[in-house]
Amino acid sequence: MDKGIILLTFTSILLLFILTNFAWKNYQGEISNHVDLIAKSDANCLVNLSACEASFQINKNVNNETKTYLKKLQLSISPTPMPLLKPFQIKVKTELEKIKSVFLSFKGKEMGMGPNRIKLERQQDGYYMGQGTLPICTFDTMNWEAQVYVQTDKKLFLSLFNFVTYNKS
Repeated sequence: MDKGIILLTFTSILLLFILTNFAWKNYQGEISNHVDLIAKSDANCLVNLSACEASFQINKNVNNETKTYLKKLQLSISPTPMPLLKPFQIKVKTELEKIKSVFLSFKGKEMGMGPNRIKLERQQDGYYMGQGTLPICTFDTMNWEAQVYVQTDKKLFLSLFNFVTYNKS
């Protein structure tokens, strides 16, 4: 094969990789820069073992008086424990209102595991479902963060949930 073609192919692949990586990092930054409210679940609740909840503190002005409301979001995964390299069900139940979209991302805490974004489909008001798959990590134990984004008509909400996977191979 001609060395020029090999060099051109290699350069094209490298450039594509760099541009894709740059675009993904830019996209992630864009999302987190526009989040209006963040809620974290209890650090002891691991969503790979059971459903976990996070609560948003929302202030509303009612008759010239500020009222504070808690709006819950629950994330559950089945089956538990969460399988690796096999599909699993994702369910979100939320009290947030006027929802336009719900999506979820999984983020490896110690190691980047590549981009993933799962759009959850509305089942009925407040209930959303989807399907996900996680890769196997080279470590025996991998700590993760599930990031649930809820876009309403006015705000972007982010809920954070911890979980752990175990590589049994």
